Amino acid sequence: MTAKESQITWERMCAAIKEEFSKVKGEPNIDHLRECMQAYTSNISDWEKYNMFDPQRIRYTRNLVDEGNGKYNLIVLCWPEAQGSPIHNHAGSHCLMKILRGPIKETMFYWPNKSE
Repeated sequence: MTAKESQITWERMCAAIKEEFSKVKGEPNIDHLRECMQAYTSNISDWEKYNMFDPQRIRYTRNLVDEGNGKYNLIVLCWPEAQGSPIHNHAGSHCLMKILRGPIKETMFYWPNKSE
């Protein structure tokens, strides 16, 4: 995907993410991944088969879309309304997200470095 592409399909977004992780040695180009995800306009018919939600569970469900060459996982998370998550981090990894439907509130906390 190039920056000139303003809209891409679900399939193209997933393929672009896989391509970025396939070619990279070291760190992936996060800006490129972000551009790919922003260029996709959510359409439930694209990802409906991953929209598995168990109303009996109080927690969210993690629905795997792609194992990502062993370098990443592309997952559709389905959260019940008003569900929260304890404070956590994704140490040693990147965490990018795209909201496909509904609102989200994320709170970022300051993490002191070793010299503080």
